[in-house]
Amino acid sequence: MVLSTNRTSLIISFFCFSLASSLYGAEQVEQTQQELDSINSAISEISNWLDDASDRQSSAEQQLREAELEVTRVSQAISVLENTVAERETELSNLQAQQATLRSNIETGQTLLSQAIRMAYLSNDQNFVKILLNQEDISESSRMLHYSRVFSDSQINKIESYRNSLNELERVNESLAVTFNELNTQQQQLLSEAEALNDAKENRAGALSALNQDIATRNDELASLESSQAELAALLEEIRRAMEGVTSFADVPPFADERGSLPFPLEGSIATRFGSAYGDGNLIRQGITITAPIGSQVQGVHAGRVVFSDWLRGSGLLVIVDHGNGYMSLYGRNQTLALPAGEWVDVGDTIATSGDGGSSGNAGLYFEIRYRGEAQNPQNWLR
Repeated sequence: MVLSTNRTSLIISFFCFSLASSLYGAEQVEQTQQELDSINSAISEISNWLDDASDRQSSAEQQLREAELEVTRVSQAISVLENTVAERETELSNLQAQQATLRSNIETGQTLLSQAIRMAYLSNDQNFVKILLNQEDISESSRMLHYSRVFSDSQINKIESYRNSLNELERVNESLAVTFNELNTQQQQLLSEAEALNDAKENRAGALSALNQDIATRNDELASLESSQAELAALLEEIRRAMEGVTSFADVPPFADERGSLPFPLEGSIATRFGSAYGDGNLIRQGITITAPIGSQVQGVHAGRVVFSDWLRGSGLLVIVDHGNGYMSLYGRNQTLALPAGEWVDVGDTIATSGDGGSSGNAGLYFEIRYRGEAQNPQNWLR
């Protein structure tokens, strides 16, 4: 009776545990969906803000924005094509190796078949029926019939193997032809995209020149710089407001604990420092510029979510990563963007490639760290 009661208690406990686990799993799924909805809503609000900001841009700024985004689009297309071409080349190499193996097998099969035909011809005078009917040595008759059957099965297997090798070689040859044609087509597409990239870069250079000329003509570079600073401040405030309800950073190590240990976003030396004056001494830098060759990989310094990946006046192609608890890192003046808004990144993930610095003239990356919108000295945070 006691044993039965214990067993019943265990069953009830297991059922309750299973039910609780199911409810907890359902709550987790619902919570995850709510977080995704809130993230998508925040990204949508930020995009709407950007659309409004684009309406305030001059025609020269709009041309530059379109040109730089086109460079990113073509560069991403080239990257996809390069990966596809590499896959096709590997596939082609594997098929060629299979082809060589099959040809070797076929040559071996031809030799074995020739030997088998010769042996069959030489043994043609053996009358196995006569041996079978010879009652003087029944064991000898049985043995010879067994050998005959084994010999026949062996020849049939060799013929089947040879035939299979021929069929497989035909299939591999067809695959080789298809793969080679695909590779040739993709290589032509790659060349075409490379030409498009050169055109996009030329358009970008022309748009940048037109913008600089427009600023020089209006003689209001300082006003443009102040406007750029204000535009970035407004964007950061919009991001802060839009991301207030997002709580998907629970599993991320606190950004505040990484002070003095963050990796550099790319290899290079610091060209302009936080707090230094520019714009005839009327403005103060909110971040640092790290010099690096054009096209260097820009990597996230801490886990977080990309909340902005687009062109912004004064910052060029800009990536902003939200790290939770009010912390954000900014990566500006890029040549290309690697990830769209909404993507999750870990430390070390590539998020962009560095540009030529735009109007600043310093090839590399402009980098900021913000806490609740306030600029922090990145050198106090970097390793």
